[in-house]
Amino acid sequence: MNPETLKRIRERVDRNVPRHGDPEAFHVEKSEIVHELKRLEIEASHANQA
Repeated sequence: MNPETLKRIRERVDRNVPRHGDPEAFHVEKSEIVHELKRLEIEASHANQA
């Protein structure tokens, strides 16, 4: 996995805080981060099987 990808995800997690004006945005971003991590997990799993 590319170190830049991990850095980008870490930065997204760092920035993702609840906002008083838009509390739902926190949960939307969290779900998107989880989705991306699952995708990367699947890709890594397939790469290890090859």
